[in-house]
Amino acid sequence: MSPRTEYRLLGPLEIVRDGEVVVASGQKKWALLARLLLAAGRTVPVGALVDALWGEDVPPTALKMVHIHVSQLRKALPDGALRTVPRGYALDIEDDALDLLRFTRLCGEGRAALAAGDPARAAERLLEALELWRGPTLTEFDEPFAAPEAAHLEELRLLALEDRIEAELALGRHAAAAQAFDTAHGRAADIASPHRHDAAAGLARVALARGDIDGAMQALEPLLALGSKTVGDGDPLEGAEFPRLIEWTCHRVLVRARDPRADEWLIRAHEALQAQASTIADGALREGFLRNIPVHGEISAAWSARNRGR
Repeated sequence: MSPRTEYRLLGPLEIVRDGEVVVASGQKKWALLARLLLAAGRTVPVGALVDALWGEDVPPTALKMVHIHVSQLRKALPDGALRTVPRGYALDIEDDALDLLRFTRLCGEGRAALAAGDPARAAERLLEALELWRGPTLTEFDEPFAAPEAAHLEELRLLALEDRIEAELALGRHAAAAQAFDTAHGRAADIASPHRHDAAAGLARVALARGDIDGAMQALEPLLALGSKTVGDGDPLEGAEFPRLIEWTCHRVLVRARDPRADEWLIRAHEALQAQASTIADGALREGFLRNIPVHGEISAAWSARNRGR
């Protein structure tokens, strides 16, 4: 039986043959391997390899150099693994021999479990997926493809982190959610963006589970500052979701904690609601929009009470 070969892309690039680890960095052939692994068995045209390795600074001998690097790479890989196909190359990878493929499969299973109402199975699969990460990806390469591909892989990691936190919180395991956040080396700033407000809310809940009010505020503040802005094609932040974050900060967190910042955030909550409503010109539609926001009545009542007490 030929030795099993595994490829590790979620961290420094490594090849593992029959238990022996080869650190694959520092040479152009390993950058070529990384690009082929990102395709996960699909054909990569020669032109795409040239672009990946040299970008706009293509040497006259680029095609010849690709062939040379392919020849060198074949000596380090199982016989027949790197195939020449019409217009390019394809790297044959056994099932589960690439950590990126295992990560993708496990994340899919975790999300399916979440959708099916099984957070325990989801948490298990997502934990297994996240544990495949050994560190930042592709940092050993300065070829043009490396930085954008690394950013894409990091995005996938953050999505898995968000789903893991959601699963743990659904199980009431706040400490496990906090541990997941810490273990994955995530930061609130990484996911506090208009398109990731569910994730920021999850981070706030993790912080609250620790009794860390300042941490919850830090996770949510970048979102709260977006109250009068829009995302996507000019659509306002989702009416139900955005005030739900405000509810947690202003009412369930700061008021219960008797934090003096509660009044400040109530002002911001009210202003955010009004800013969202102001994007709707039709009065009836605007009133309907506000009525459909679960915490609109609570924020409005608190706002009125504040003004009466002034």
